[in-house]
Amino acid sequence: MTQYLEGTLPDGSMLNEAIKWVAKNGEKKSVNNFDWSKATPIISDFRDKGQNYKKFDTEILAWTNYWNDRKAMSHSSGFKAVDPNVVKAILLVESSFGNDPKKNGTRDVMQSLYPGDPEFWLAAGLDPKGKGHVSNRFGKYNPKYAGVTFVDVIQIGNNKINNDAEMNQEPINTTERKNMGFGTGLKLVRDVVSTTGGGAKGNEYFVDYRKVTTRMSIAVGVAQLAYKTNLKGAKRAGALAYNGGGDSKYGSKLDAAMKMLGAKW
Repeated sequence: MTQYLEGTLPDGSMLNEAIKWVAKNGEKKSVNNFDWSKATPIISDFRDKGQNYKKFDTEILAWTNYWNDRKAMSHSSGFKAVDPNVVKAILLVESSFGNDPKKNGTRDVMQSLYPGDPEFWLAAGLDPKGKGHVSNRFGKYNPKYAGVTFVDVIQIGNNKINNDAEMNQEPINTTERKNMGFGTGLKLVRDVVSTTGGGAKGNEYFVDYRKVTTRMSIAVGVAQLAYKTNLKGAKRAGALAYNGGGDSKYGSKLDAAMKMLGAKW
C-alpha cells in the first residue's frame, strides 16, 4: 500500500489482495451498516435507494488500519486511532457515497483531492502559489482571473464553477505535510497534476480529475482525518476539522450519519 502511494505499485490485482488482507487482518475488523430507519431530515436526502452502502467497506477498513499503524509508530504516546465508522459517515456527508457529481464527487468520494483546498497540494507535494490559476482538464483558462495568485476553475460536465471564495490559499506548510504522512508529497497524487506554460503568471498547474479514483480519495482522506483527529485530540473535533468549516451544518450531518451507523463519538 505504501508502494501504491509512492506511485511504484499500479492499481491492480496485487494491490487488491493487499487491501483485502489489511482489511481482514488489521486491528479494525468491521464497519457498521447504515440503518436508514434512523435517518433524520438533515441526512435523509443523502439516500439513494439503489446505492450499495457496503461497497467501500473493504477500502475503509484497509486504509484505516494502514494509517493507524503507520501514524501510531510516529507518536510517542497518546495516539488517537481513526474509527472506520467516522470515515464511512464522512463518505456519506461529503459525496452521498459517491453519488454527488459536484466537485468530482463520483470519484473524489471523501473530497480529499479537491484542488480548492490546501490539503490537495499538501498531498501532491506542490505549491500552487504564483502559478496563475488551476483548472481541471475540462476547463479553460479564464482571463478574468489572470492577476490572481490562485484560482480554482472546476467544470464537471456542463456545470462550471469559478470558486472565488477559495482563490487565495495560505502558503503550503511543509511540516503539516510531513505530519500528515505525505513526506515530500505522494507521487500518486502528483501524477494527477501537470504543468504547462502560459497565463499571466507563467507556468500553470492543471488537475486532471479523470485520473482521480475512489481508492485514491479514501487513501488520502483517511490520512488527513488521522492527522486532524490527533491535532484536535478527539474524533468528532477531528472530523469537523476535516471539513474545514465550509458547512455550518456539517457536525449535525455527521452526528446523524453516526446515529444511523449505531456508532458513538
